[in-house]
Amino acid sequence: MKKTTYSLFLFALLLLTSTISYGQIFRVQSATITNNSIDSCSSTQVDVLTYLGCINWQQGPSTFTINGDTIDVEVNYTSSFICAGAISQPMFNVVLSSLPVKTYQVKASAYIDNTYVNSVYVGLLDVSSCSTTGIETEKSTANFSVFPNPARNFVNIKMGEELSKVNSKYELLDIKGQLVKSGTIKANSILNQINIDGLTAGLYFMKISNNEISKMKKINVY
Repeated sequence: MKKTTYSLFLFALLLLTSTISYGQIFRVQSATITNNSIDSCSSTQVDVLTYLGCINWQQGPSTFTINGDTIDVEVNYTSSFICAGAISQPMFNVVLSSLPVKTYQVKASAYIDNTYVNSVYVGLLDVSSCSTTGIETEKSTANFSVFPNPARNFVNIKMGEELSKVNSKYELLDIKGQLVKSGTIKANSILNQINIDGLTAGLYFMKISNNEISKMKKINVY
């Protein structure tokens, strides 16, 4: 009798586990990038906060893949026959390095036994070319600054000496990577004022690019 009862209990537990979707057991909750703008000689880290409903499951590998202009940070758990234990929130820390020069959209995805569960958009990551000379003055003249920051009605773009020698394109992107505003900054134009009146408060990215360089900076709009 006891053996039959125990067998029925195991069957019921197995049935319950199989009917619960993977997303109810393990999923990505949120993720952040340590640094949104790096050069190709540097690295940055993506911190992925997850939800885990089976504490006895085994944490699997974490990695990232590049598909066009998208970086997918993948975190994985390996399941066991029975789901047991308390709810937890494991944190994955994934380092992104050796990235080709490009502006990427970054997302974090959860997998159980290599089966996709869900994804969360993380943000933009701008990777510029790095200089092997290590001369700071060369880097600063090929850079730009944005002020005031935080900004409200307008923002100024001040071009470095090297960057101002050619025509450049500016692009204002929202947190989802969608284009909000764009235009051309003509050569020898050091200081440029961009109207941002009417923008919804939040985090934006100002991207400056030309045939030689691509750089991006954060802007907080209030």
